[in-house]
Parts: sequence; structure tokens; C-alpha cells
Amino acid sequence: MRFVRTFAATLMSLSLGFSAPLAAQDWSSTSSEEMSAEDMAAFGQMMGGMFAPEPLTEEQTARLPLANAVVSKMLPPGFYEELMGDVMGTTLRPILSMFSGPEMIVMSSVSLDQGLPELSDGEWAELAETLDPAYATRTDTMIAAMTSGMGEMFAVMEGPMREGMARAYVTRFTTRQLEEIGAFFDTPTGALYARESMAMAADPQFMSSIMGSMPQMMGQMGDFEATMEAAMANVPEAKTFDQLSGGEREKAARLLGISVEQLRAGMAAAAEAKDADETMEYEGE
Repeated sequence: MRFVRTFAATLMSLSLGFSAPLAAQDWSSTSSEEMSAEDMAAFGQMMGGMFAPEPLTEEQTARLPLANAVVSKMLPPGFYEELMGDVMGTTLRPILSMFSGPEMIVMSSVSLDQGLPELSDGEWAELAETLDPAYATRTDTMIAAMTSGMGEMFAVMEGPMREGMARAYVTRFTTRQLEEIGAFFDTPTGALYARESMAMAADPQFMSSIMGSMPQMMGQMGDFEATMEAAMANVPEAKTFDQLSGGEREKAARLLGISVEQLRAGMAAAAEAKDADETMEYEGE
């Protein structure tokens, strides 16, 4: 039930709010290097089309200048570059440290049948430095490179995000409400809140609480999968080639621009790939 796991992972990503862009990484085996500019553009258009909004009314459009002024105080230029530095330091560093600490360095360098000895923190550090002198700088170097790269990547989102937030604001707030929000943001406290409101998603206090709930959340995965499997149990599977009528085969082949025999071969290949994928998933459980 890979669909179930993917769907569950998507829900978890969305539930983390800010983390969603970071979590949505492995939905396809096709890497960005393998995709042409046209493919990337088509993919972006497809993703954007999934959330096609209703056109703004004239009244809402008239409120856009007010909304833009409000949003610009929440997302000033360079916001994401600064935020990614905070995220890397408060969120990614502890995660990477789990896999790059002295004990992990030793475990990756030496395979011991009798298990690991009981050593003090200082001894572990000394041993790790002996086996891998650069281990202490590796995490810092990795975080610095990722911070720079991710900052540049997410900076591309700033303009579209400001535009999207402004459009969302005009659909949710009246002219008077936008004026009152803008007036609040003009105060010292309001200006501070505007700058910090988005960045608080990366605050250690917030992330600690969210990450602390992950074991319980993951513990619900079995129940979630069982619920999804039960719900999908009565949904018929897609038809095989043999289950299609003659007319259905001809119709499908015509729409695809192929022959009936090509349709047969194509459906057989797709079925084999699906069976292989499900077999690999089953063996991996």
C-alpha cells in the first residue's frame, strides 16, 4: 500500500506547515537532472493547477495594495535566506548530529561483532577523530553548503509567496481589517510580530513540541493504513487488457494513438512493473 504511505506522508508534511516544502522530496524516481526545462515547466503548471483558486472579484482586487503592504512586512526581501539559516541551525543541525556524532563515526568506520565498548564522551570523540580527523567539521561544512543552496532555492519562492499571501488576504479580510492590521504592523510591537510570525515555525520551542509528537504520530500509521485498506477493499481494481471488451480496446488504442496490439503490450508491461513494485515493497516490510 505505497499509496497509503505516500498519502500519510503528505498529510504529515502538510501538518508541519513550514516543513512541507522540505518534506515533499521523493514522490517520483525522476531526478531534477533528468527533467528538461519543458518537463519542469509542465510539472510546475500541473502542481499549480491542482490548487486553482477562484478569480478575485473587483472588490477584492481593489484591496490588493493594502494586502501587499501588509504581506511585505511579514515577508521582507531576503526573508527566506535568513530563515533557512535559522532552520539549518535549529532543526537540521540536531538531526545531522545524530548521524555524525563520534559514536556514529566509529560505527561507520569499524564493524565489531562483540558490539560497542562503554566509553566516555571524551574517549568517543578521541577515537572518532583518530579514525576520521575531519568528522568534526563535516557537519558544519554540510550545513553551510545546504544553507547557501537552500537559501537560494527558497528565495525563488519569495515573490510568488508574497503575491499568493496578498491574494489570500483580500479574500479573508475586509478593507477596514487590512487597514487595522497594517496600522498594528506600523507599531514597534506589530513590526516585530510581522517579522517574527513566519519565522516562529522554525523556533526550537515550536520544533521541539512538534518533533516530540512524531513517535505518537508514527504510532498511528498502522491504524491509518488499516483504515485506508479497509476503505479501499471494495473499490474495483483497474481493468486488465483481457477484461476490456473489443470496443473498449479499440477506443483506448484510438485515444492513445496506438494499435490494439501496442495497447496489449503496454498494459502488460505496466502490470509487470506494478507487480514488481508491490513485491519489492512487501519484501521490504
